[in-house]
Amino acid sequence: MIKVLSLTLGLGVGLILFARVAFELSFDTFFDQVEDLYSVHVRYNDDKTGEEDGSRILFAPIPEALRQEFPEIQYATVCRRRYGAVLYHGEDRFKPRLMMADSLFFRTMGIKVLRGDDRLLGIEDQVFLSEKMAERIFGKEDPIGKQLLYGKNYPYTVAGIFRDIPENSHLRFDAVASFINMKTQFGAYAGWGADDSYLGYIRLKPGVFPEQINQKIPALLPKYIDVERERKQGFDMELYIKPVSEIYTQSTEVKRMVVIMSVLAFALLFVAAMNYILNSVSSLPIRARSVGVHKCNGASSKDIFNMFLFETAALFVVALVCMALLLFAFREYVADMAAVPTLGTLLNAQTIWLPAIMILAIFILSALLPARLFSVIPVTQVFRVSTLGKQGWKRSLLFIQFGGIAFVITLLVIVLLQYDRLMNNDLGYDPENIVYASLNNMDDQKTAKFTAEFKKLPYVTATGLSSMDILSGYGGFPILDNEKNWLFTARQVNYNADYLSLMKIPLLEGQPLKGDGDILVNESFVSKRGWTDGAIGKYIYDDEGNLKGKIVKLANDICTVEISIDEDFDLHSDDKCIYDLIYVPDEYKETELYKAVVVSVVLPEQKYNAVMVGSIYFEDANCAVLEKQKLLILQDDRIIRFDVVEKRVEQIVELDTLGNNFAIYRVPKGYIIYGEIEITMLDDSFHRKWAFSGKDVFVSLTREKSFEIKNGIIYVYDFEDRLYQLNFDGKEINRLA
Repeated sequence: MIKVLSLTLGLGVGLILFARVAFELSFDTFFDQVEDLYSVHVRYNDDKTGEEDGSRILFAPIPEALRQEFPEIQYATVCRRRYGAVLYHGEDRFKPRLMMADSLFFRTMGIKVLRGDDRLLGIEDQVFLSEKMAERIFGKEDPIGKQLLYGKNYPYTVAGIFRDIPENSHLRFDAVASFINMKTQFGAYAGWGADDSYLGYIRLKPGVFPEQINQKIPALLPKYIDVERERKQGFDMELYIKPVSEIYTQSTEVKRMVVIMSVLAFALLFVAAMNYILNSVSSLPIRARSVGVHKCNGASSKDIFNMFLFETAALFVVALVCMALLLFAFREYVADMAAVPTLGTLLNAQTIWLPAIMILAIFILSALLPARLFSVIPVTQVFRVSTLGKQGWKRSLLFIQFGGIAFVITLLVIVLLQYDRLMNNDLGYDPENIVYASLNNMDDQKTAKFTAEFKKLPYVTATGLSSMDILSGYGGFPILDNEKNWLFTARQVNYNADYLSLMKIPLLEGQPLKGDGDILVNESFVSKRGWTDGAIGKYIYDDEGNLKGKIVKLANDICTVEISIDEDFDLHSDDKCIYDLIYVPDEYKETELYKAVVVSVVLPEQKYNAVMVGSIYFEDANCAVLEKQKLLILQDDRIIRFDVVEKRVEQIVELDTLGNNFAIYRVPKGYIIYGEIEITMLDDSFHRKWAFSGKDVFVSLTREKSFEIKNGIIYVYDFEDRLYQLNFDGKEINRLA
């Protein structure tokens, strides 16, 4: 009984641990011909600090550029995860893991499309579903040609079904939609030099080695980006490809986990085997007589060997049956402990081979040693006390067993200490009782209503809104010094006034954010920036060298005007902020997501403050124009004309422009609007006269000023540092690449 119990427990734990190891090593073997599939990586080298950072997140055009340049590449694809996606089928709501990808996605990745033409992914509004997701949504209905609604307002047509993606894949998704929708539906930028939020994969032709591509890549980049400029600023980009099969398995964390679990599993199985052998050897004085009887009746040493071998095999079978029953009875608990959805995910044809080999090895060790020991006992000695001389075996096995137990305990203590350190480490915030939900598909009004309803719940003590979860953030923002020199890049998260208290993030210095331009930084930022006298009151320059947080000041003979942002302004409060005038457009009356644009007016006889609720890109000092007693404020897609003497909003002009608008300039016969996608000319009545678009967005990471008007000429740089020169008629008179 003791033998069976020890074997059952030892084999069970060893089986689960080795199955988990095999599961980790089996990642990404799902893809067809995975040996030819590679992920495109980018590494940014900071020459000033020596830091290196490798990432799979890159610019959208890179994979296709590689395919066009190198004939060794058979296919290439670009894709992007769409977090928080919601699909509706009638009134039924589904949240698939959605991937946006181009028409070569399935062919590049080696994912079998069961129904439909994979090329349809190159057509807008087309979506492919996995087998399980199609069954969840449509049941037994034919899903091909059926419509789904993205966020209840954007139609997708089901174009095909693909094979389910297993859990042991670094890239798991339930649906793939056309990449074209990234632009048309979400307005995402997919060019060079901006928005490095895409994944790229390539498939090499058979017989091609990755070194052949990696050696050629350095010559590719200068064709698309200004490499020398990047290097001068200490921002050197290096591209390389890496086998998809190594993305997960070769990570430091996974390799460390595999080693620890393998050693622990082997130690447990070894201790179980030693315990079985020790129990067998302990019975030697008793069973020696039965062995003698068998030999006196004609049994050979081989027969005795086979008898004990069969006995061990029978006990192993019983132990394995008991183990299977225990695993089945506690399958949910075991799956949870192994961090897999189901026990079947862990124990399948891909993973069972490793525990099977180890169990077979332990069986051989446990069976051969006792069988050999009993089979060689001479008949002449079995009835004498000389058999007691075999006690040396017992002492040796006891030493090995206790040594193995001590090793296992030591290893477990180390693992538990690491786990305790991980769980109890100071994270800088309190994650207890925090529930996170993505609101990507909600507009400002719906978000405000949603959070307001949450606040009414008796078990909700606080709510907060942020642009990203606390462990993410928008990466790659250049930080400049006072001389506009590039220092390093940082991650940024935007949040509302309630976020800090919700997450219980303590402030080491200063106070919570109050106005636009206020910034909170962590200790690491202060260290990298080189501030030895604290960060309070220091300025940070944005990617164009503009000072964050400045107040826009305008003046003429009639008045002086200051424009700022009030982050504490509460539209729904009667006592928080009192202004002489509050103007709120209808679309902002039911939302908490707005900017309170404060206009402070000083006249000869009076001084007052007004609030113009709306959106504004306050980083640009030219967000407003003062003409006598008329103040024009550009609020992205609208112009508010305010009479500073009469204290009233005189006119609202809705702009029909692409992208965001940053600044407004008064010029002869009208106004120039500086936008990220278009430069627009309005006449004196705010009617559109012309618009001009370049090859890229009109935003520069390297220029102190990306837009300027001098001597009747408009000078504007795009993201790739091309200079456009326009006259006031919208004609391009010069362009410098």
